[in-house]
Amino acid sequence: MPPSVGPRESLALVLLYQAGAHLEALARALGRDGRTVRKVLRQAGVQLRTDPPLPPDWRVGLPRETVAALDAYGTAVAQWHRTAWQQIHQQATRPAPGQYGFASPTAYTALLQPPTPLELPEDVGARLGVALTRVLLVYAEGVAQAEAARR
Repeated sequence: MPPSVGPRESLALVLLYQAGAHLEALARALGRDGRTVRKVLRQAGVQLRTDPPLPPDWRVGLPRETVAALDAYGTAVAQWHRTAWQQIHQQATRPAPGQYGFASPTAYTALLQPPTPLELPEDVGARLGVALTRVLLVYAEGVAQAEAARR
């Protein structure tokens, strides 16, 4: 079971949703249940909208160059997650199954700062002229690839 939603993740959910992200795409990208995402948004006072169903494939209707650029972003996401998990496994202690301990909050934060920062989903969407929802679906796919490789 994922840990409860913290203040930073709640803020990210609210801001991405207000920027037009589809609720289900948000849930996928952050590895959360849709009910949890709805609850966080409602608790933040966000008016929920009725979104159309997600496309079966985020690539549908996009030019080949845009698909290639989004695929490259998905690869970068997967690499970032793989690298972060490798560093966590190398540097963290395990006080209990599924839990990790770090020497300090600074050590933990340093693990999450990649040498090359990952481009923000909003920036990717703006640069490529695609909806934030599609970028979040690519992000979720990249995370899933990293998780599959980790197992």
